[in-house]
Amino acid sequence: MASLIKSQIIKRLSKFVKNLASNQINLSTFKGEGELSSIDLDEHALEDLIELPTWLKIRKATCARVFIKIPWTNLKTAPIQIQLNNVTVEIETCEQLRDLNNSNDSSNSNDPLLGKYGFTNRVIDGISLTITNLTFAVKAQGFKASIFLPSLEIYSTTPFGKRVDTLKLTRVRNSTKDYILLFKEISWQTARIEASSNDYSMAAAAIRLITNACRIRISMKKNLQDSTMVTSRVMIHFDDLLSVFNDAQLKSALNAYKEITHLMKRALEQKKRIAGDKLTVK
Repeated sequence: MASLIKSQIIKRLSKFVKNLASNQINLSTFKGEGELSSIDLDEHALEDLIELPTWLKIRKATCARVFIKIPWTNLKTAPIQIQLNNVTVEIETCEQLRDLNNSNDSSNSNDPLLGKYGFTNRVIDGISLTITNLTFAVKAQGFKASIFLPSLEIYSTTPFGKRVDTLKLTRVRNSTKDYILLFKEISWQTARIEASSNDYSMAAAAIRLITNACRIRISMKKNLQDSTMVTSRVMIHFDDLLSVFNDAQLKSALNAYKEITHLMKRALEQKKRIAGDKLTVK
């Protein structure tokens, strides 16, 4: 079982890391630890993973260090821990929308984790992720922005949002209805968001936003027969949201809003067109 979990971890990492070979990851069978440094993440794989809107594109994504800790003797109850340090993601809006037909559906159909929901699925779904020094740089035609989080955590919780030591309390299985409920939380203590217009006459009107103690609770419903996602629910809670706007900053924000909503409208039309084409083919 240890070799199976190891191969699955390497397989899933190789989807998101460029030119990754299995010998680059030194996983100790006894210690259950592994490390990888200075890696370039695969932009297209990340776009598919987070279902990035087609009006956005990841230009570059890097990570200075990846550390993995696997509790071989306690996989049924303890989560695999993955730590990422100094992650930078460069995103830009695109006037030419990304082609939805280029998503790699064929690789998903061959994924062993899409079979009947079992032990390996529970282990992968229970992974705990910690990211330190996470930076997003966003570029658009009319504005640029940056988001910095000193620390971000993703972990499993009980149905009531409580973080616990055992994974058995973080899922609810209903075999009679063929589904399982999983509960995750994303949290960070502070985040700094800055945005400014590309119009030089408004260069001094940078918008600054600070958020404190944010929690995003995610409930997922998966099919036990094929492990596919049936539905999900997301709830966002902020303890503090601090910002001050002057007239110039508000105008800059409105211009950015207009550009984003225009691209979102085009992306929605693209989805409707593709859905109509599929119905026509059938």
